[in-house]
Amino acid sequence: MGGLSMLGSESGSVPWYRRLIGASKAGEHRAPKTVGKNPIAWREAASRNSTPSKIAARWAFYLSGMGWGFLLVYLLHTGSFSTTTFQQSLAATLWAELVVIALVAVNTAATAISKEREDGTLDLLLTTPLTASAYIWGKLRGLVAYLLPLIAVPILTLAMAAVYAVAGGFGNSAAAEIPMMAGTQGGPVTMVPIVLPESAIVAPLVFVPFMAFCVMIGLQWSIKSKGTLASVVGTVGVVGAVGAVVGLCSWNATQSIALVGPMLAGLSPAAFVQATIFPEAAMSSTLSTNGMLVARFSLMLGALIAAGVYAGICYGIHSNMVRTFDMTVRKLAGTR
Repeated sequence: MGGLSMLGSESGSVPWYRRLIGASKAGEHRAPKTVGKNPIAWREAASRNSTPSKIAARWAFYLSGMGWGFLLVYLLHTGSFSTTTFQQSLAATLWAELVVIALVAVNTAATAISKEREDGTLDLLLTTPLTASAYIWGKLRGLVAYLLPLIAVPILTLAMAAVYAVAGGFGNSAAAEIPMMAGTQGGPVTMVPIVLPESAIVAPLVFVPFMAFCVMIGLQWSIKSKGTLASVVGTVGVVGAVGAVVGLCSWNATQSIALVGPMLAGLSPAAFVQATIFPEAAMSSTLSTNGMLVARFSLMLGALIAAGVYAGICYGIHSNMVRTFDMTVRKLAGTR
């Protein structure tokens, strides 16, 4: 009994509330962490959340994002927001959250290797048996794992609106549906949900691969740049240009090209959000010729295809980085 009581209240153990924020005092015992097969992945995911300021910023993002999403649904349910105002507010919220996450992904990835080169950590890592493939893959995997809780915020916000629509507004059906003209030139009026119910399930297929693509671009610039400033500027330029071009093309194609257009929305998180919240406007060409069911199926299929496309791009960049790793590292060896 004495042994059991000592295990239950082990001297020097870290209380749960300090474990939650990653704080401990001198002399306190912390349970060992499971590193896994790739220590680089664990290190990237853990070290990015190791200071009180970073922990506070993450929790502020979680709580503010989820609280604001719940408030939007509440304002719609009570009649304070019209369906149009709710949709516009929800879309703006999701776009803002995705931009913030993309900036975090770009900043963390662009400094992941160049910072290690500047402080000499990379030189130490190169003396270990760690391969270039495992190093780069660990960076990608760790940074994506670090971003997943952030990506969950817009997904859960979208899920709250989707659940509200599926539940028929919890008795307020007028707030959960909107009238839609079947064709661009008029026709029978049908009712569509304020948010496509499947959007929260399909959203991870769009958001996560796109953020992984941003991370991979950042790692590519980070490994070939002399300093963190150059890598961040280069990554922002590439991701911004690609995001803008792909986003505008997907946005216009979703509206103007029947059947194939909704598939292209999966290439851009912004176009995907537009299609799931404003299907009557974003997929008007497909709706007028093929109907809502076909448009929704095309959107889901496009998200799946887009996930494969971004996965293929990340694999191609990874292969190129591994092939040129030794030459690039030796070229910039000793750079501070």
